[in-house]
Amino acid sequence: MGALKFALYFYVIFLFTSCNIFERGYFDSNNQYRPKVPKFSLKDKPGYQTPTQLDTSNVYRLQKSFFRGKKSYSPKDPNSPTFGVSVFIKFYSKGRCLAFSKKGEKLEEADLNPNNPFYSKDYFYSDGKNKILIESFIYGEGIGLYDESEYIINSRGDSLVMNTSTRNEVYVLEKIPKTWNKYKVDW
Repeated sequence: MGALKFALYFYVIFLFTSCNIFERGYFDSNNQYRPKVPKFSLKDKPGYQTPTQLDTSNVYRLQKSFFRGKKSYSPKDPNSPTFGVSVFIKFYSKGRCLAFSKKGEKLEEADLNPNNPFYSKDYFYSDGKNKILIESFIYGEGIGLYDESEYIINSRGDSLVMNTSTRNEVYVLEKIPKTWNKYKVDW
């Protein structure tokens, strides 16, 4: 019986230790999921240029989203799981961007604080034309994954569109007051 207890104890210790070893990310002091060893391929990538039409002073708000042809984002439909939730992307210079969501329609100044829980501090790359790649580190498969999405910005800079074989998203430009606090971009 003593050997069985020892084997069971050893197995439990091994199980918890191995899960920790294979986990690529952790939740930081802001409760944001970050990689233990960052390996972002778009961070400070050579050849980066901010597209002239990309607005880095304001935000882009998700207007509609479809997954496999069915509407997957419905902030105004009370029967939708996304009812009352607004989703945004804020672009900064030097290839940094912030993806976040919030309850309610109205964007507040404090919503732009990049250190809010569950916000995603991401990187983007563009060759200066209309294609923008955004790279995120997400909690996926229990180990953390890098996800890269391609967006096309229109010539006026007032909308971003992502089209893949399964997902379609449309973001539109939303102006914010020029007097709002400019938070530090330190990622």
